[in-house]
Amino acid sequence: SDGVQALYDALPDDGPVIISPSATAEALTTIDGLESTDADPGLFWRTAASDSVQSVVIAANLRDRGIERISILYHQGSYGAGLADAVVTAFTALGGVSVERHAFEENNELSELIVAVGQEDTEEILFLSPSIDDVADFVDKVGASASLDGRGIFLADSAVDTTLFDDTTESTDVYPRIRGTRPRLPSAEDSVFQIFEGEYIAEFDADPGQSVFAAFTYDAAWLAFYGAAWSQFQEGAVT
Repeated sequence: SDGVQALYDALPDDGPVIISPSATAEALTTIDGLESTDADPGLFWRTAASDSVQSVVIAANLRDRGIERISILYHQGSYGAGLADAVVTAFTALGGVSVERHAFEENNELSELIVAVGQEDTEEILFLSPSIDDVADFVDKVGASASLDGRGIFLADSAVDTTLFDDTTESTDVYPRIRGTRPRLPSAEDSVFQIFEGEYIAEFDADPGQSVFAAFTYDAAWLAFYGAAWSQFQEGAVT
């Protein structure tokens, strides 16, 4: 999301079009206006749901388990700050009692913030950063912090990366305390997805069902191709 925001701000007003399979920040929903028309369709498109959906799921899971007090550590950017705002709204609406918020811009700020969280009367910690390196560092620091023993850890979609396990081999005792969210993958029972899955595995020797954004990326690429083809056939040029 932060990358899309920076790219959009750097491009001229007339394009090119940006399509993302993974930029979920809610703020991007209105990045190029509130309404889209054929004459002015907008320049930013995405094939993943915005964090307005993910935030509700996070808040509902917390409240369903009786969590009333949470701390949120988040990266100060469109993804982290936006998702934190949305979670606070949803959590409060569902009866959450208190939320402590801590923003950071650089990884080296985490140690100090974790000390602060350790002094708070909260039951679960939500960590939000677009960087898997930040997530791994956070998990390691939680494992080394006695003041956070027993507290639940909640991670969002950016943490769904197998490198997290590779980078936190000294903190495996934290794993049972971790919950998380990610976009729902296409159903394995869907015949179209089954064909895609089989061909994908044959081509790349990897299962798209285990990758959060593989199917969304495939959709984004094909929408870009279809858009270019439509423009060529209808207008005689790709503009």
